[in-house]
Amino acid sequence: MKVLYLIVLEHIYGDGIFETQVKNLLKEIKKKYKDEISITLLAILPIVHINRKGIHFIAYCHSSDLKDIKDEFNYYDINITIFYVPLPRWSFYLKIYFFPIFLFTAIPILAAFIKFGKYKVVHCRSYLSAFLCVLLKKMGFQIAILFDTRAPVPEQGVISGHYGHKSWMFRIWKKIEAVCLKNSNITVAITEKFAEELRKIEPFNRKEVIHNTVNIKEFFHTEEGRQNLRKELGISDNIVLVYNGSLGTWNDPELMVEVFQNLLKSTGNMLLMIFSPYDRGKLLDIFKQRGIPETNFKIHSLNPTQVPLYLSAGDYGLWPSKRFQGNNSIEKIHATVTGIKTFEYLAAGLPIIANENMAGVKSLVEKYRVGITFNPNNPERMLEDFMELHKRYLDTKQACREVAANLANVEIQAKKYYLIYKDIISAKY
Repeated sequence: MKVLYLIVLEHIYGDGIFETQVKNLLKEIKKKYKDEISITLLAILPIVHINRKGIHFIAYCHSSDLKDIKDEFNYYDINITIFYVPLPRWSFYLKIYFFPIFLFTAIPILAAFIKFGKYKVVHCRSYLSAFLCVLLKKMGFQIAILFDTRAPVPEQGVISGHYGHKSWMFRIWKKIEAVCLKNSNITVAITEKFAEELRKIEPFNRKEVIHNTVNIKEFFHTEEGRQNLRKELGISDNIVLVYNGSLGTWNDPELMVEVFQNLLKSTGNMLLMIFSPYDRGKLLDIFKQRGIPETNFKIHSLNPTQVPLYLSAGDYGLWPSKRFQGNNSIEKIHATVTGIKTFEYLAAGLPIIANENMAGVKSLVEKYRVGITFNPNNPERMLEDFMELHKRYLDTKQACREVAANLANVEIQAKKYYLIYKDIISAKY
């Protein structure tokens, strides 16, 4: 069984999403079904990335990172090929004048690769990958498409500021979404709620739910090892609230500190540990404005492989998503997406403290009793809920790990994808 995994205009080095959701998944599939499947990863990347720091030629500036990735994939007998298209940045939210350039360069590359590699099944990560394959299908290529949506890309573009909710670019992305859903053999959504939304757009093709993945084994650390790390970090005597991930676009650093400050009042010995590449100076300013001394928080920048270990040193995981009132796009994403960090927190045994506006996370937290939610406009009202959660901390910690193991374990997800590949090849769908 030959499968082509296609990724377009996404980071493939130094990126936690690629590390956990692509690389770990493909490695697990290959380990479990080594003699039954051949996997090739095709990455179509921009030739340069231009930002305020200058012009970076990807193949040259990151040659060492790319070589390490290729070596690791080759070790697991996974083929990997990288092609470059003449685009100036990573984002797949292309300006309208870049769309023709992208299509006219990417389509011939993909067409030749599929034809000469004789691929019949293409696992398309996100919307642009699926759109390219749909166009090839319209041109007569006999391929089966697994559309792995990941998240509502049209709405994400609104929130990240690339276009407005009523703009023609948003309408173009919604059209791309509908075309991809209609012409894919099977569509994968990361939550049942997202699958329901996709069925409203296209009710006939098969929709599967496969949550974001975590490698449970990476998150298991002995209590002795955990305590040694806490001692090394100087947090042995604290209740440790952890935030892991980016800040700014999706998650609000000021809300993060506000929630922490309220919890600090009720516990006295709480410490906030932040794992984020966000500007350290800006974070220090926020803490200073609220009168919180540096003894009450720590800031670290981790690479993706360090995350499981450092999360194990925490006690609770925080989700301070931004306050977006009256924004249809953020409401849809909050309702349909749970986020990778949700399952990373759970795998590390960290009960979750989340913005109640994140309906997807709130539903999971309440259903399995693995945390609490707060009103972002009045976070101090959660203090009673937190104290109740803290009383049942050990039971909740165990429940967190069980939920992650049952819903997001990479071993389970690998089997689900493998069975979908088999169904597609056997032409059941």
